[in-house]
Amino acid sequence: DNQRIGWKNKNIQEYLEELNKDQVLFVLHNLGTNANNIGITDLKLATQCRARLPFRFSAKIKNFGTQDLDRGLLKVSILKPEDYWQKESRKTLWPSTSTTFSLLAGEEKLISLPPMILEKEGVYFAKASIQKISEDDEDALPLDNVRFFAFVVQRSARILLVDGEVGELSETDFLRLALNPNILDAKDAPSLFTPIRRTTLPEKDLEDYEAIVLANYGNLSPLEAQKLEDYVQKGGGLVIFLGENFRRKTTYFDSQKGKKVEEYPAVKKYNLYLYRDGKGILPGKLKWMYRKTYANLAPKSYSHPLFHFFENYKDRLGAPRFDKYLEIHPASKATVLATFTDASGTPAILEQSYGQGKVLLFNTSADRDWTNFPVTQAYLIFVRSMVSYVAKKSKTTANYLIGQSLVFPWKEGYELELHSPMGDEMINPVEKKEDLLVIKPEMATQIGFYELRWRLGVEVQKKDYFSINRQDIEGDLESSSEEETKGYLAPLTLDFRSQDESRTKEISLKITPKGHLWSHFMFLAFFFLLFEIWLAYWFGAKDK
Repeated sequence: DNQRIGWKNKNIQEYLEELNKDQVLFVLHNLGTNANNIGITDLKLATQCRARLPFRFSAKIKNFGTQDLDRGLLKVSILKPEDYWQKESRKTLWPSTSTTFSLLAGEEKLISLPPMILEKEGVYFAKASIQKISEDDEDALPLDNVRFFAFVVQRSARILLVDGEVGELSETDFLRLALNPNILDAKDAPSLFTPIRRTTLPEKDLEDYEAIVLANYGNLSPLEAQKLEDYVQKGGGLVIFLGENFRRKTTYFDSQKGKKVEEYPAVKKYNLYLYRDGKGILPGKLKWMYRKTYANLAPKSYSHPLFHFFENYKDRLGAPRFDKYLEIHPASKATVLATFTDASGTPAILEQSYGQGKVLLFNTSADRDWTNFPVTQAYLIFVRSMVSYVAKKSKTTANYLIGQSLVFPWKEGYELELHSPMGDEMINPVEKKEDLLVIKPEMATQIGFYELRWRLGVEVQKKDYFSINRQDIEGDLESSSEEETKGYLAPLTLDFRSQDESRTKEISLKITPKGHLWSHFMFLAFFFLLFEIWLAYWFGAKDK
């Protein structure tokens, strides 16, 4: 019915202005609010979606009606894109999940569905539907009882752990166990994270990792620093732990100063190669400082994703002791997320965005050298939250609402094909705007799933998938008032006349036609045409 969205739509306004009628009559039929009208207003993933691991969907359901719903059934079915356009008999049966719900009149509720597991990574389609509304009455608007969502099942996130101290107890042992507790029992057990330990940065393919963790890695070279900076610039996530390598010092005789000078090589390298006077990726400048008394961790805000889980368990995060740490001067673009409870409020955890990526600096060791944090209950949850927060964003799909702009990056030389939910094929359905491709609005007006194919010659090089859903306001069938309708039609030059009746309000809207002169001209042209035909006939008869 388009309601408020439709009346504001530019195309509809233009259409109304072009009507060549003497009078246009709009009738507002006051139906009131329907007793039974349930709609799905949103569908999304409630958790990370990794192959072979449980994940959940959540959906928002709203009761637009005036009657309470005691029992409804919400179901989410899964399809692969190659099955979506197949006949029902040829479709592969994929998992589904469902749950029952109840709603008071006018209530909107977020519903979490039971978990599902998909074995393989790739693009999937999810269709949510309300299967059963009421025993007696049908739903007033069945069209909003479905919702579509395209999503990607990811592989286990590959986390590179660069170990700066290899021995009987490795610097990264606690990190590996925190990221994958099953690593000692079953090598092939599914996990959100796949930790990969190395003693140096690999020469290439850093982009193959979702995040990199440096643990007491003091022997940093200029080339490695540049590779890390490029990695973060492109969207990678970097976590830096300190440790004993940053405490080790060297002594040499400075001939200019005429005395022995002490320096900390690891601290010097990080400041020189990564901090770069505040222009690099390191969130702060390091300076060695030794503390004889321990301190605790004090987050600035528990609303941050790193600490959100501990909002109701603050004592768990505040219990670990930190015996050693450095003095850190935060960079101008850095944010201090937590401090130590010492007299100076020394920065403990710092964050900095750089390019498309993030860097976290934790002013302690990843093992027990400087703290007892790794053997506390909070460590596992904190490490996993930290890595998830900085990890680069994996490939995703797009989900739109009718009327939103559908935008894709422009690529030279490609021919595009768009497949609609009904299976229609449209060639080059886009318009180029600067460096973007925008799908023409008239090409994507159906709700459901779409496939966009990128061709070079006859070969399909790439496929993108997306869904389109109705605006959630469309589920509201309450009639607009006379005043609202006048407001929607305000851009037009109208003559309003109203008449009240028991159930119907009628408004006559008179538009002065722009086509009157053209109608007179056409009438005269038609008259002269008939006159010419009559003259031709008359002269022809006279010649005979």
